Amino acid sequence: MLIANIMKLSFYYVSDQEILVKNIEQFKSLSLLTGILITHRYRSQELEQILNSSTDDEFIIDNIIDDFFIFLKKSSPIDNHHDDDIDKEFQSINISYLINTSGTTTSINRISNNTNNSNVVVSNKTIFVTHSSIQRNVIDFCNEFNLIADDIVLICSSFSFDPSICDMFLALSSFSHLIITDNSVRNVGENFAKIISEFEITYMTITPSLWYRINYYLLKIFQKSSSSSIHLRFVNFGGEICPNQNQLKIFQQYPIEFRNLYGLSEMSVWASMFKIDGISSVDQEIPIMGRSLIDTNVSLDQYNEIILESNVRKCLIFESNNIEWSWYSRLMTNDFGIQIDNNLYFDRRKSFENFIKLNGIKCHLRAIEQSLIQEFGKPDDDHNDFFIQNILIKEDEWQNNLRFLEIITTICSTKPDQYDNDNIKQKIATFIRKFYPKIAFRIHLIDSSRIVCLNTNSKLDISKLYQNIDPNQIPTLSNDLICNEIKSIISKILHSTEIATDKPLNSYGIDSMMAVEITTSIEDLFSLYNEDIYPLLFTHTIDQLVDVIIHMIEIRKSNNKKQRTSKRYVDRIKSFDTIVSISNSSFRIEHLWSYFMEQCVDSSPLLIHLDDSMTTMIICTSHSGLINTFVENIEQKNYYSIRWSQRIANRIEANPIASSDCELVYVADYSGLIQAFDLKSGRIVWQSKTNDQIKCSPIIFADSSIGELILCGSYDHNLYCWQQSNGYIRWKIDVNQSPIFASPIVWYDQLGNKWFAVVCTLNGTIGCYHLIDGQQRWKYNHSNRPIFSTPKIFKDNLIVGMTDSRLISISLQNGLIIWELLLEKMPIFSSPCLVKQNDNDDDCRIIIGTNGCSIMCTKFNSKQPEWIFKTESNVYADIIYLTEFERLLAIETNGKIHLLNPNDGQSIPINGFDHFNAEIFSSPVYNVNRKTFLIGCRDSYVHCLSLKESV
Repeated sequence: MLIANIMKLSFYYVSDQEILVKNIEQFKSLSLLTGILITHRYRSQELEQILNSSTDDEFIIDNIIDDFFIFLKKSSPIDNHHDDDIDKEFQSINISYLINTSGTTTSINRISNNTNNSNVVVSNKTIFVTHSSIQRNVIDFCNEFNLIADDIVLICSSFSFDPSICDMFLALSSFSHLIITDNSVRNVGENFAKIISEFEITYMTITPSLWYRINYYLLKIFQKSSSSSIHLRFVNFGGEICPNQNQLKIFQQYPIEFRNLYGLSEMSVWASMFKIDGISSVDQEIPIMGRSLIDTNVSLDQYNEIILESNVRKCLIFESNNIEWSWYSRLMTNDFGIQIDNNLYFDRRKSFENFIKLNGIKCHLRAIEQSLIQEFGKPDDDHNDFFIQNILIKEDEWQNNLRFLEIITTICSTKPDQYDNDNIKQKIATFIRKFYPKIAFRIHLIDSSRIVCLNTNSKLDISKLYQNIDPNQIPTLSNDLICNEIKSIISKILHSTEIATDKPLNSYGIDSMMAVEITTSIEDLFSLYNEDIYPLLFTHTIDQLVDVIIHMIEIRKSNNKKQRTSKRYVDRIKSFDTIVSISNSSFRIEHLWSYFMEQCVDSSPLLIHLDDSMTTMIICTSHSGLINTFVENIEQKNYYSIRWSQRIANRIEANPIASSDCELVYVADYSGLIQAFDLKSGRIVWQSKTNDQIKCSPIIFADSSIGELILCGSYDHNLYCWQQSNGYIRWKIDVNQSPIFASPIVWYDQLGNKWFAVVCTLNGTIGCYHLIDGQQRWKYNHSNRPIFSTPKIFKDNLIVGMTDSRLISISLQNGLIIWELLLEKMPIFSSPCLVKQNDNDDDCRIIIGTNGCSIMCTKFNSKQPEWIFKTESNVYADIIYLTEFERLLAIETNGKIHLLNPNDGQSIPINGFDHFNAEIFSSPVYNVNRKTFLIGCRDSYVHCLSLKESV
């Protein structure tokens, strides 16, 4: 909320170009008065209606001041103050305006009492700016710029950003004209540049991000204009890092004075100013201070943090988080600076480190940003058909393994008809690799003509940047770096630092479990899923393996270029319009919604049907450690809102589960921790720690004679059994010294009237254990390769898919193999889907996805497949049988959706959405009541799709 208590000025609010033209012409004919009224930005429509219907030059809205006093009366009790004191203090300090902000400033005293000087205090604040404070700012600017009645001041940001208030007061004090626009005008760079020219703007304060959007178009206008028709004389930069000398050089022939401003809302906008005299071609940053403003002191403390001080320009600050008032003459900015000669330069925010170390190389992120701007940031550069407007570089991590630079740029194409995304990326990548050959990086391009990544204050909005990038894009690595990363993976798994790249790997004693772990790590790191990688580890050197992987990467790049789509994610919850008309189709799939989970979603969502209503709840987890619980809208089915959200510090790959009474939900993570959350509130009820990471999805079991138990395997080689209510470990058993990935399964022995837990491990061992005490019934090693497939039970037989391309059946009575089907080059990672006509039918179909780009169906005890459906990619996700439709739902790793007839494997045509744009490892979950299915995706979203049979 922003309110001024000075009144009675003709006020014009511009919402589009037509109204702008109309209002500006009227505005020029008016003689300005000395007061103004501003209201909350959401009330702009009300102002516009009043303006359009008003015949008088003056008007007053009385209830704005009433709103202000209501705000005070509704405030919570304030420490050390009574309500009467508040009113008196308010009246005595003579408030000019108030503004809400989320600031990071703190008082000097508060910082000095804190032992951790690196803490950044962030709070929501209401700042009551005094007349004495803003007056110094305005007087200083009046003396600096000497505006007159013929000058025209342009407001370049919303009134939620206080530089607009300062410029408004400056215009009023100078009796100058004032033009106000809104975001719909400012966001179109070409149109905003035309406004500056056509309405003869002489003065403006602008954020660098908004300047980058208009400078190209403004330059083109100036180049076509005579010098006498160029009226722009003063351009102030503030709110962000100022453009450097080289970026401003293109305007040096025009009579524009550039200044860099620095300040805080807590001290009425600006505190210092630097006038840029004589622009050079040197890529030199602009100081934030050549001088301080009237009655203001800007300096550095012993830690090089920028300090603002003034005994006159104090503002009353109300911090809503702490429910307290503050009245400080000294403020810490949480910005660090550098003093060079008599000038003060901005260095960095306290929460941001400029220097990082990647692969032993020290990187200065700001320097990299500036070098890219120097190379590609010139709008008049004839060598490039684009220029970078904004750039953000952060350190990130890929697949919990590879650290890399995330480079996000907004660009403007100077030749839109020749725009080539890949060519631009290649140019930027070549430049970076020239100076940093041993650093991995990922480049994202955002076309600023189509997407506006600015907030309402015209600053760069980092959240919008991240909403418009592909989180699954593979980082770019040089061949040397690829070799180093592969060597690092192999050394870590083989527990050896002396790995020669020209020596066969089998000479280091590599076994099948190690080979699978290396293969999985390489596949995850480079997003390459190829059955050839595994056998190469037993025959090739690292150098030879690198050559193969580089070749695979090049093939993938070529294929991706052919299949690339232009889809962008902007909103967290979004709708898709993807219905395509296909003849002779039997089913239609529609994309209903998806929710951004920040990183890959490999776990399956948990669907819970609430007993007390017809509504459902959904629990979703992701690699980011985010846990979201959604509840369905009772009145609007298939629409969900967040009930609660939790974040843990570790990656989540295991599926969440819920207690049978739907009171608790359990989540296991990569730290080896399993936690119980209250389903209604998200409160942690209990937690238990294993000694290594958990990738195994836990299962829950309830029986009146035993109670309710949770079973889960860990990479610490143990199968755990917890009491579900309190996390007490009833027993744990080491299963042949091997990590456990596949979920255990519970079997009831009718002959012995006992319950057993059966589990498979990553060294090919399968064991059976008493559920009550964990005593072993039997244990056999059935393969020298790991088992990732969670088994299924059919007629006291365990059906298991093996990575050695076998499908086997084991007697649960004694653990011996009674049937196996050998498949050719079809390693199995997914779990079998069993389809039978009725419970008494001994003839069961087994359908399973393979790592040989196929879906295979066979019958129990058969010696050959009944049918094989060839796919474009591997199938990791479990296949599910849709009973009501008598169809199989299968999703490939490349995101392709299939509906199959279980009898013959024939594909059923799909009308509508049939392909995700990222990889799928999560198994779908079908909601029978809503005829929808939920699935996690490596695009970092959880998706909800509807399935309807065509009539």
